[in-house]
Formats: sequence, structure tokens, C-alpha cells
Amino acid sequence: MKMIRKGKEITIQKVLSKEASPEERMQFFKQLEQDEELKREYLELRNLWAKTAPVYKLSSKEKERAFDQVWRRTKAQSGKSTILLRMSRYAALFILAFLLGGLAVFFVGQQSPEVSIEARKQQFSAGPNSLAELVLSDGSRVVLNAGSELIFQEDMGTGERLAELKGEAYFDVVHKEGQPFIVNVGGLKIKDLGTSFNINAYPDAPKIETTLVDGALEIGIKRKTLIELKPGESASFDKDKKTLQVREVNTGLIIAWTENKFVFRNMTLEAIASELEAWYDVEIDLSKSKMKDKYFNLSMKRTATINSVLKMLRINTGIHYEIEEQEIGKDQITIW
Repeated sequence: MKMIRKGKEITIQKVLSKEASPEERMQFFKQLEQDEELKREYLELRNLWAKTAPVYKLSSKEKERAFDQVWRRTKAQSGKSTILLRMSRYAALFILAFLLGGLAVFFVGQQSPEVSIEARKQQFSAGPNSLAELVLSDGSRVVLNAGSELIFQEDMGTGERLAELKGEAYFDVVHKEGQPFIVNVGGLKIKDLGTSFNINAYPDAPKIETTLVDGALEIGIKRKTLIELKPGESASFDKDKKTLQVREVNTGLIIAWTENKFVFRNMTLEAIASELEAWYDVEIDLSKSKMKDKYFNLSMKRTATINSVLKMLRINTGIHYEIEEQEIGKDQITIW
């Protein structure tokens, strides 16, 4: 479970819990490229970790101590059997998750996302009122927002890892030297340089928003690089004007949706409506509204009904709305 590299002890648990420093992560993944057994074990445990991520936060020492205690016990019970030893590693992660306060939900919401896997290609989608947390074949972690679709494949010829996105997704990419991770979305080419980032690119939205949480990211069109983002920056690409604007943002607010929350800060009514349409699978008409370009703030849990969200908007902004429920098709909402 542990490896020694240049006098420093780096654990898989430390990397998975994001407690490793950038230098340690780089060192670990270099080792991963050279050790197929370690790579296979890491990918298996990363997949399991994504499903059993602890709900409650503990200190680094508490996590390490709990993990080591469970690992020692399961290792001692497994004897010398390689199969049992591998099984005990998985058991350690499951038991650790319970010790830390419970299991996280792998698919959050009312519907399970559709997943289809072809040779060297993976396709995923998240339906209305649901999030999907995925682990790709290269070990990278992705969270899909409601109404989003992702296609991923590894190009065996060039070594590139290629993704196509419709909707919104948060990426935590495993860095591989010489094997860039590229997301194609709405004409943009977003290239990972060892990164955690968020892309909001619903087809009906007027802009594509790319936010860098950690690492480095290149954004370009075709073969031309437009800009390299720094952590804490968000690039807004206007689909009609073909312009790109960069601003500093609070990344915690941007990725709050991954924790099943609505957090709208200085967002236009039009942008808020777009997110509500995707989550609740409704159609919102703003043609009669004089406030669609004005900016508003709102925070709510995504478990709230659409009517509850609209009531809060009415209280905070003074809007009026009407909901027409449909027996067939999407409910129609008019805001003025």
C-alpha cells in the first residue's frame, strides 16, 4: 500500500484524499507510469474510493490513523494469500468509510445515469434531478451535472485522452506525461496540464464557462491556444461573439453543485433559469421578463421542488411566475 521514493513516504490513501502536495502527486504519478502493478492497484482503489468517499471531514492524522488501523487488521487476517490480501485492501476502504461517518452516494438523485461502454470508448449521461460521479478508464474522476452527457476515449495512436461534453462536468484528471487530457466542447479545445476544473457548457446556454480549481489549463480553438488559465480563474466564451473573457472567481461557489446545492452568486436570471431547466427538466420562458439580464443571488439545496425555488426567487427578486403542468412533455414555466 505504501511506497518509498527519494526518502519520502507517499501513500495511495494520501493521494486519493487529496492531501498529497503537488510535488508528491507528480512524484507518485511518475512512479505509476513505471509500475504496472501499482497502477492497476491504484485504479482499482481509486474507483472504490470514489464510491466510498467519507461524508464527514476528519483531520489528516485521524484519516491516516484510521486507515492504517483497518489496513493492519485486514492484512493480519488475510494471511499469506495474495487473493485475500487484495480483498482485504478493498475491505479496508469500505470499513474506513463507515468509520469516517458513512458512505457517499455514487449516483445522487432520483434517476441512475445511463452508462454504456464500447471498445476504448465510454459514454455517460446524467438524467434530470441527478448527478453522476464517474471514474474513467484512465483513473480520472468526473462528476456530471443533471442533463449532461460525456463521451471519453483514449487514442491508442497519439496517446491523447479525448472527451466530448454536453452540459456541465467537474474533472479531476490523473496527469500522464505525454498523454494530454483534452475536452472538446462547443468549438473550444480545453487541454489539461494536471488539473481539477469545471466546465459549464449546456447547448442552449449563450456562454461556455471554464473554471480552473487546481493545476493548469489551456483553452484554444482548433490548433490555436487562446489562453492558459491559473487556479481561481474562470474563462467565459461567448458562442455568438466568439470572445473570451477571464475573471477571478470563488471556485467553491462554482463547484457547489457537486455537493447537490444551488449557489447562484451575481448570476443573471437567464443563467439561473438555464440551470433550473437542466435540473428539473422543465422549460422556462423569459420572453416577457424585463429582468432576465439582471444579476441575483440565491442558495438552496437541490432537493427543493421547483416551486420552492421559484418562491424564493419571487421573494428575493420580485419576479412573478406561472407553472403549467403537462401530461406529456416538459412542464412550462413563464417568468415575468
